[in-house]
Order: sequence, then C-alpha cells, then structure tokens
Amino acid sequence: MSNPVPEDVTSTLSSVLGADALALGRAISQVMRESDGESSLLTALEAHLGGAHRVGITGPPGVGKSTLLGALGRVFVERGQRVGVVACDPVSPYSGGAFLGDRVRLAGFRLADDPRVFFRSLACRDSGGIAAEAARVADVLDAAGFPRIFLETLGVGQSELAVRDVVDTVVVVLTAEIGDDMQLLKAGILEIADILVLNRADRGGAEKFRETLLQRYENSAVQESDWTPRVILTEATGGRGVESLLEAIEAHGALRKKKPSSTEVSP
Repeated sequence: MSNPVPEDVTSTLSSVLGADALALGRAISQVMRESDGESSLLTALEAHLGGAHRVGITGPPGVGKSTLLGALGRVFVERGQRVGVVACDPVSPYSGGAFLGDRVRLAGFRLADDPRVFFRSLACRDSGGIAAEAARVADVLDAAGFPRIFLETLGVGQSELAVRDVVDTVVVVLTAEIGDDMQLLKAGILEIADILVLNRADRGGAEKFRETLLQRYENSAVQESDWTPRVILTEATGGRGVESLLEAIEAHGALRKKKPSSTEVSP
C-alpha cells in the first residue's frame, strides 16, 4: 500500500496543474530544495508528465542563443500558445545565485508581461552547461501543461553536452564566423545536434559553412538513421529564419513522439 500524499503536496499539485504562476514558482523552489529521490511533489507530478516537447538551446557564448530563444517565444505568443523557459546563468561570486536573473533576461525577451510565458533562471555550477535542477523545473512546467519547454544552457563551448540527457530535441547555435575554426567540426557539441543554427547569417560566409556542415552530417554515422540534422540560417534580431527553425523543431519533435522507445536515454 502506497503512502498517502501529504495534504500540502496535494494542494500544491492542484495549483500546479491549474498553471497558477505563483504556485508554479513556489513548486519550483520546493523541488529545487529537495534531494534526488526525496521530493514528494515530484513523485506526485509523475503521473502528469510526458505532454511537453523539451527543447535544448545550446552553443558557445555570444552566438545569440537568448535572442534566438526570444524570437521563438514571440512566435508562440503570437500563435496564442504557452511556452516555458528554463535558462541556466552564471553563478554570482557574491550571492551564489543566478548572475543575470529573471528580470534582466525577460527584458531581452520583450515578453515579461505576457502570462503565456513562464521564465525561470537557474544558477549553473556544473561543467556540462546546465544546472542539475533544470530537469526538475522542466518536470513542474510539463505537469502544468506547457506544450513546449526550452532549456537554455550556460554556453561553455565544446564540453556542453549534458543537455542531451534532459531534452527531446537539441538545437546547437553557432555563427558563420566559427566556420573558420575547422577544429570545431570535430567538437562533441556538434555530435549532439538535432538541429544546427547558424545565427547572424547576414554577416556573410553562412551559406558556405552550411554546405560544409550538411556534407559532414550526411557522412556521419552517429545520427538517427531517419533524421539527418537540419542546418538553419537565422538572423534572430530581425526574425529571419525563425519560422524555418520552428518547423524543424516541430518535425523532430513529431519524430521523437512516434518513436518513444528509441529515444530513451540509457542510464
């Protein structure tokens, strides 16, 4: 016989399922405080998981990940859809918290006052570029009924691979200028990409780099046999290529949904 769910957890669960913004914030704080395997709230949420498409946005620092994510968020809002965002930020050397924080990030999204967007920033202390609590936060948003959840990594370069284990679709963001560094073509971060974005494509060299990457992926044996990584050119500030990126994200999400058994991460 299973243990009864505590009354306070039942109340919180009800509020989370109702997508109450204040309740979501409290629930996220609660699951972040609790140790792995000891969260009664996460246990209660398990029956309500699986509806969200989790998308990782990763890549080196300074390539425009946040700007691109903001542009994607704007598209969802214009469609009347809800979107959850979990962003991993550098750790403040003074407070130990997220250095950029919610308020600064949201200003960049221009979505701070829209109730269809829920944003949470996390202090990232891990070398893999994503906070250990990010998957827990995504679970809360998943249970709350957000159809798509974006997890933006810190931006630490080639070692930023941990995001692969906590999302369904990985979007790696680069710029055309990086094409000059051929060593990057051997980097592990490219091996985890389901979709690769060349942002700031208006600066030149993007088409040539795109062809190089497409050829590389066509010759690669590490990708899913029925999915060759897409390479999308964007100029996030002006919105160029954002719809094409969204179409690629949705196409990969649909493929993953059809093949749940083939996408599980091995322990």
